[in-house]
Amino acid sequence: MKEYRILAATYLVPSPAGAYYAVSSSNPDPGRSLLLNIMRHKRAELLDAQWLEQLSGESEGLAAEILLELQNAHMVQGLDQAYEPSQGP
Repeated sequence: MKEYRILAATYLVPSPAGAYYAVSSSNPDPGRSLLLNIMRHKRAELLDAQWLEQLSGESEGLAAEILLELQNAHMVQGLDQAYEPSQGP
């Protein structure tokens, strides 16, 4: 199994493409589930292995692989500051 490293002080948010992908279908998918769980939070959280496991419901290694797939598909982005989405439509 490959080892992945999470960059310190990174806040994980879906990209516009990731947000669209998350809500465009109700078919179960690990990546879609992770994106939806990120979007359920009122603000971006600091990314760490424990939080990633909690969001994905998977072990650290599998959660990192799901995140890498989303990253390679440009469906998530890492920010250096916390982000709160606008309230309302």
